[in-house]
Amino acid sequence: MSAQRALIGYLAAVLLFLRVDLLFIAAYHLPGEGVPVSPASAWIRVQEMRRSTWFMELVWTSGTYAA
Repeated sequence: MSAQRALIGYLAAVLLFLRVDLLFIAAYHLPGEGVPVSPASAWIRVQEMRRSTWFMELVWTSGTYAA
C-alpha cells in the first residue's frame, strides 16, 4: 500500500467515523437527561464535550485504523 493511499484512508476514517462516533456518544445520553434525541440536540452536546473526550476518540479511531 502506498503512503498516499494510507493517508487518504486514514483521513476518510477520521472525517467520517469520528463525527458519527461523537454524535452517537452525545445522543446516547440525551434520553436520560430528558432531552429529545435529534441531530441538532446531539450536535449541541458534541460541542459541549470536553476536548479530552474528542482526543480519546481520535486516539481510538487512529488505533483502530492502524490495526
